[in-house]
Amino acid sequence: MRDPDFESGILANNRTASTASNGGGSINVIFMGTPEFAVSALRALVSVRQSGSHQILAVYTRSDSVSGRGGTRRPSPVALLASELGIELHKPQTLRDSAVIEGIAELAPDIIVVAAYGLILPPEVLAIPRFGCVNIHASLLPRWRGAAPVERAILAGDAETGVSIMQMEAGLDTGPYCAQATVSVDDRSRADLLGSLAELGAHMLVDALDAIGQGTAAWVVQDETLATYAEKITKAEVTLFPELTLEDGLRRVRASSPQAPSRLQLAGRLAAVTEMRRLASQPSAHDASSGCTQLTYNISPKYTPQTHNVVPTHTSSAHDASPESTPPRPGAVLCSKRELIIGLSDGYAVLERVRPDGKGEMAGADWARGARFDDAVTWGGP
Repeated sequence: MRDPDFESGILANNRTASTASNGGGSINVIFMGTPEFAVSALRALVSVRQSGSHQILAVYTRSDSVSGRGGTRRPSPVALLASELGIELHKPQTLRDSAVIEGIAELAPDIIVVAAYGLILPPEVLAIPRFGCVNIHASLLPRWRGAAPVERAILAGDAETGVSIMQMEAGLDTGPYCAQATVSVDDRSRADLLGSLAELGAHMLVDALDAIGQGTAAWVVQDETLATYAEKITKAEVTLFPELTLEDGLRRVRASSPQAPSRLQLAGRLAAVTEMRRLASQPSAHDASSGCTQLTYNISPKYTPQTHNVVPTHTSSAHDASPESTPPRPGAVLCSKRELIIGLSDGYAVLERVRPDGKGEMAGADWARGARFDDAVTWGGP
């Protein structure tokens, strides 16, 4: 059973007692994290450890991933850093095992810091540290609780997102937070935002640990009426189709990842789009390359709703019209020496970077030149 004091007061009584016992000095920390997002926080803790502010007792991370035909084992980014720095490292399959829980208790941490760890902390672990467990969560709680807060913020068109340093409890990201900071989303990709949020969260963590140790942390209870949930992104949610608006298509690409890539089909060839932008200036006919001899596009495509495939009814060359003189045509493909352009429902986008199936990532224009798309090429969903 969970400690009733923890349930009712989020370890408030324990914090007061701990502050008195350590005089607001050094805090003994167990760090739990796995991906690159967590590396910045671990580095920040190492930096303050060297100044004597806080001590890292051990690092917990996910088990090595296995990839390739040979079953190559790949340690997590956090595991690599901990090993490099000679920090005690643990890779349990679960934190529910009694031996694992006993091992954590024997380390006697004052606090457990979590950053994208990937394993659930059971109540028995949450109740061990005197100051409880804090999580670096990449959203402005209570908005986007859950596994994919950055991706959800991008897809929803949020103007800003941020980082919260929150107290962990039994609920999913429901605990109070003692620090928040915002960043603008703008047209930034998931990877770009995660990098900025990781650095921001690392700096915030150090300040938060100081405040917690000194008993000055001000905990804000989340407003449940404002809570939204960030479920994992599915591949379907970032797939590209011609009938999407330009903004929706751009958001899908920015929110995509290697696990959930933004895919399309162009002239029967499948590819993931890793970078896409709005068309800034209209290409002209004389810019057309030999691999796509004219600026061509579908004048009035029809769609098969079940498959989202484009069925061209007429194709026009650049001598007949151009994007400047014709409304956007979903399913259009325009090639120039420098750009590979696709038409969506209300505008054109440039495929800056693509990863064709079976090939490495390359510039969209390079793909078009190598594939030698013909004049009647169109695009659709995979």
